[in-house]
Amino acid sequence: MRRFRFARLVLCAGLLLAAGARAQVVPDTAASKPPAPPRPSVVVDSAGPDGRTPGGALRRSLLIPGWGQVYNRQPLKAPVVAGAVVGLAGFAVYLHTQYGQYRRAYLYVVSEPTPDPDPATPDPGNPHAAYFDDWVAAGALSAPSTRTLRERTRRNRDLAILGTGLAYALQALDAYVYAHLAGFDVGEDLSLRAVPTPDGPALTLRVVF
Repeated sequence: MRRFRFARLVLCAGLLLAAGARAQVVPDTAASKPPAPPRPSVVVDSAGPDGRTPGGALRRSLLIPGWGQVYNRQPLKAPVVAGAVVGLAGFAVYLHTQYGQYRRAYLYVVSEPTPDPDPATPDPGNPHAAYFDDWVAAGALSAPSTRTLRERTRRNRDLAILGTGLAYALQALDAYVYAHLAGFDVGEDLSLRAVPTPDGPALTLRVVF
């Protein structure tokens, strides 16, 4: 009898433990995590007080040199930057034309066994007789002199092309930076001055609200 009661007690205790295990609630780890902070918004092309944007100035400058300065209300600067770009580009084109003429002149004179110092007509035996007029226009120089003239012109042409690209990029950068700084406060409420300190002079920024 006692064994039967003891078995019942053990059975009841097992049932109670099983029920308690089923009733346990698994904590929600996802709910316990703090919410992620909001991502900061990045302003790529913010408009200034008058509605102008740096991107608008940059696009206009890349399309037509000087247009970005007009967009930034700098009409006096626009013809300067446009003239610099157009002038360098025109000079590069002129030098390229000259280089082509000197190159053809060199091909003619280097093919002449004994060039005539006072030429009147091209040598029919020269394989580059069609370039005779270019040689005469270049000064009817010897082959070494014509080669030197050709190389110098090619170097100047390359420098003019590089200068054109640099001027084009700088005028676009100028318009972009000026549009960024258009809304910067440079009034009397801001002041920057140097003051003496134990460690030496230091700059202080004064802001009046």
